[in-house]
Amino acid sequence: SALAHVPPMQALLSSCFVPLAYLFFGASPGLAVGPEASASIITGLAVQSAIDSGQFPYLTASQLATSLALLAGIAAVAMAILRAGFVDQILSGFLLTGFVLGTR
Repeated sequence: SALAHVPPMQALLSSCFVPLAYLFFGASPGLAVGPEASASIITGLAVQSAIDSGQFPYLTASQLATSLALLAGIAAVAMAILRAGFVDQILSGFLLTGFVLGTR
């Protein structure tokens, strides 16, 4: 919760509901789902920059994090509808390497 700048209760609830949702909608029985540090750090950076910029003075950190998660879900559903899964296969290795190592 500290990494994503959200209250601890929201972090606990999100860590419980994601595996339950994956139980019904997931396609891979061997995939591990749940909170991870890299997603929390990216969410926290986005939330903190939105708060610092003052663009959304009426939203709390929890609301910003929830909005970000909903937008990511909408993008994932849109890519699934458009059958754009090949983009993930092409870019995922390079993006993960760049994020972990901090290089281009």
